Amino acid sequence: MKSILKSILIAAGTVAATVLLICVDPALLAAFKVVVPDHPILRQIAAAAEHVLDQRVVVLGIILYAVLVRSNKLRAFGILFGATLSQALLVSQLKRVFSRMRPADLIASTGFFGPMWHGEHNSFPGGHAAAAFALATLFAAWHPRWKWAFYSVATLITLTRIYLERHFFSDCFIGGCLGYWIAITFLFYFDRKALKQRPKRESDELFIEI
Repeated sequence: MKSILKSILIAAGTVAATVLLICVDPALLAAFKVVVPDHPILRQIAAAAEHVLDQRVVVLGIILYAVLVRSNKLRAFGILFGATLSQALLVSQLKRVFSRMRPADLIASTGFFGPMWHGEHNSFPGGHAAAAFALATLFAAWHPRWKWAFYSVATLITLTRIYLERHFFSDCFIGGCLGYWIAITFLFYFDRKALKQRPKRESDELFIEI
């Protein structure tokens, strides 16, 4: 009962943090533009970084990693593919539920329209952030020495989405959380040994117990 209560508190805290970010999203985006001014070269770099998580690139990367790096190739492929597919399906459905306009289309507003199953407003939650942090969490569990590099790349990819005005900060925050938790769940059920090797966080087990 105590663990369930803590799980609910963690989930509630994540939602509360997301709501808070939504309230200040326009101000955060404006401040971000001041710190990182618009520049053609930066836009080209950011646009190129987007393609790192293209579907074909991700699938090819998963196959190559499982075949060339992991000893248990089938399990590694299953975990990577399963986590990536799960976060993609979840995020795509949530985008339709919330139907939030992208920053480039709507500035100085939160821009939520509610369920629009055939709409084009799909800013919330951030798909690139979810995919980036799901993959980063898996790779960090399997290669803990390089976890700083994996999470740094995931963060940079996420920031490019904000820079290109494709997402607000809250989109990326909740997207990253979803990707992280989905990856942790797959590790918990299919590769618990790798999960035990990483620094243990109470929130990991609490979330899984929900």
